[in-house]
Amino acid sequence: GGEFGAAYMVEQHPEVLEGVKYALGEFGGSNISIAGKKFYPIQVSEKQICQIKLTVHGPGGHGSSIVPNNCLRKVATVIERLNDRRMPVHITPPVRAMVEGMSQGVGGVVGMVIKLLLIPRFTDFLLDRLGDVGLALIPMFHNTVNATIISGGEKINVIPSETIIKLDGRMLPGMKPEQMIAELRDVIGFGEEDVKIEVTLHEPGPSSVDFGAFEVLSAALKELDPEGNPIPMVLPAVTDGRHLAKLGIQTYGFIPMQLPEDFEFFKVAHAEDERVPVDSIDFGMEGIYRVIKSYKG
Repeated sequence: GGEFGAAYMVEQHPEVLEGVKYALGEFGGSNISIAGKKFYPIQVSEKQICQIKLTVHGPGGHGSSIVPNNCLRKVATVIERLNDRRMPVHITPPVRAMVEGMSQGVGGVVGMVIKLLLIPRFTDFLLDRLGDVGLALIPMFHNTVNATIISGGEKINVIPSETIIKLDGRMLPGMKPEQMIAELRDVIGFGEEDVKIEVTLHEPGPSSVDFGAFEVLSAALKELDPEGNPIPMVLPAVTDGRHLAKLGIQTYGFIPMQLPEDFEFFKVAHAEDERVPVDSIDFGMEGIYRVIKSYKG
């Protein structure tokens, strides 16, 4: 989580970073294909960590008895609803800029359809029809949670009356935990007497974007690949940018890579065979070098 890296430097040695306005970090800069056009999403913002604990209550009993609507039955319902239902659509400024860039880059009728992503009543309908690209875009329009730890019960012959579900929550830039809780309550559909919701960790990220160096990054990519279209992006995860933002530093996710069209980058990231083609490293080094060389401050 950066505790011994960026967070340590920001909290203990901010003087080292005095005068720094921009930073280059993970995650953007690799190409994706949309409607036959090549785009290079550059990360300009990121979601916030909002870890949540659900405490589910229900009638317990002996393992041999029939206990309708018991605690674990409620847990199953909660998990099912978390998988099947989405929180509301939100159009943040950087996502608006991203969609407008995609629309302009594709052009024509398809570009006009892509722009409909900015109308909330159409957003999910279109995302569900964009295949793998749509799956990658969904978290940029929604607050999200995933159940990652479930604990309950101590004996095989006892139906528990309380179970804990821990959720990895990721909240859109500019939103507050109380908004996340309200949206989550609507999704799970249980009241406080059945499911208690607590935020156990909230790490806010930058609430606004400084696009001041975006054109420098875009220009470097356009020089290396004139067919590419640089666009801004909101990262569904978090980076050290959330720590640097405390000092007013704008972080750009910029690790340029020119990947083969059939290379499924998001599927190999953090997977058992995580890798990138060697040629993409050369492309990335050249891209970062050009940015550093051309930046005037």
